[in-house]
Amino acid sequence: MKIPFVKSELINNASLYTIVNVLDKLIPFLVLPILTRQLTQEAIGYYVLYQAILPVLMLILTLNADSSVLLSYYKLDKHDFNIYLSNSLYIFAGSYLVFSILLFIFGGFVANILEFPVFWLYLAFQVVAFRFFTGLKLNLWQVQKKPVPYGIYRVFYTLLVNILALYFILSLNYSWQGIILGQLAGGIIFSIIALIIFLRNKYFNFKFDFNFIKDNLKVGVPLSIHNLGAWLGNLASRFVINFLLGKAATGSYGIAATFGIIMLILQDSFNKAFVPFLFEKLNHLTEQVKIKLVKYTYLYYAGILLLAGLISVFGYYTIGLIFGNEYLEARNIIAPVVFANAFNGMYKMHINYVFFTKKTQYIALITFISGAVNVILCYLFVLEFNIVGAAYAYLISQFIYYILSFYLGQKHVPLPWFNLKNTILF
Repeated sequence: MKIPFVKSELINNASLYTIVNVLDKLIPFLVLPILTRQLTQEAIGYYVLYQAILPVLMLILTLNADSSVLLSYYKLDKHDFNIYLSNSLYIFAGSYLVFSILLFIFGGFVANILEFPVFWLYLAFQVVAFRFFTGLKLNLWQVQKKPVPYGIYRVFYTLLVNILALYFILSLNYSWQGIILGQLAGGIIFSIIALIIFLRNKYFNFKFDFNFIKDNLKVGVPLSIHNLGAWLGNLASRFVINFLLGKAATGSYGIAATFGIIMLILQDSFNKAFVPFLFEKLNHLTEQVKIKLVKYTYLYYAGILLLAGLISVFGYYTIGLIFGNEYLEARNIIAPVVFANAFNGMYKMHINYVFFTKKTQYIALITFISGAVNVILCYLFVLEFNIVGAAYAYLISQFIYYILSFYLGQKHVPLPWFNLKNTILF
C-alpha cells in the first residue's frame, strides 16, 4: 500500500511538532515525580486545582484574541494583518483592565468557592496575562509553518519555568506555591522576548480599526465559550472530586491523568501541523482532495486508537514506579482518560472544518453539550463509583464530543466518509 503523503510537508511538520511537544511535556513529566515525593498528596491536589483554574482565567482574559489572529493570517495581506494583530492587543488590554477590577472586588468570594487561596488566585491571573504574549508569538510561528523557532521558544520557556519552580520548592522551601512563582517569573521573561521579536519584525501597526476588533470578537468570543465548554468537559472534574472527596483524591486523579497528556501531546502535534495543511486544501477543494482528506483521517483514527491502548498498558504498570506507591490506587483511571483524549484528537480532525468557516458559535454549542454531560455524569459517577467514576464520565463526554463534531464538520464541509471504495483503498 502506497501512502502518498509520507514525505509531505504535513508529515515533516507533524514530526517536528511531535518532537517539540514531547520535549515540552517531558520536562514537567520528569519534574512531577520529584514533586510527588517532595510534596504531600494534599499539596499536589492544590497544584492540580491550579492547573484547572488557569484555562478559565485564560479564556475570560484573552477572549481568544490570539486564536482569531491565527485564522486571519490566511485572509489578510501583511499591512492589514499587522493592524489586525495590533488591535488584538487593544482587546487584551481592555479585558485585562475589566477583569482585574472584577477580581479585586469579587476575588475573595471566588476563592472561597474554588477553595483556593485568594492571593495565589491573583498571581495565577498574572501568569495568564503574560501567557497571552507567548501564545500570540507561538501562533504566528505555527501559521507561518516555522516549527523550529516555535519549538525552541516553547521548549526553553517550559524548561525555565520548571527550573524556577524547583528552585522555589527545593531551595526556598515553598510548597505548591513555588510552581506559580516559577511560571510567573518565566512568563515575564519570555513575554519580553516575544515583544522584542514582534518589534524587530515590525508586526505592529496600532491604527485603530473597529471592523477588525469586531471580527476578532466575533471569532474569539464564541471560541472562549467553546473553551469554557471544553473546560467543563475535562478539568471541571477536578473541582467535583475536590468537593466530594477532598484534595488528596484530587491529587491522585491529576497524577493518573498525567498519562493522558501523552496522548494529548501526540494528537495536538499532528493537529498543529494538520491545520495549515487543511486550510490550504480547503481553499482549493476538489473531489480528489476530499478523498485524500478522508483517507488521512481514517489512518489517523487507526494510529491514535492503537497508541491509546499502548499508553494505557504502560501507565497501568508504571504509575507506582514513576510517582510513588501512594498513587497505585489511581491506576484504573488511566485507560479511560487516555482513550477519552484519543476521542478528543478525533474530534479535532472534524471541528477544524467548522473553524475554517468561522462558524465558531456551533463549536461552542456542541462543546457546552459535552461539557455539561461530563459535569453531570462526573458528579453522579463519583458518588457511585468513587474517583474512577470521574474518568468514565470524561470518556463518555469526549465520545459524544467526537460524534457531534463529526456531524457538524460534515454539515459545513461535506466529505465522502462513507464512500468506502474510494476512501479506504489507496
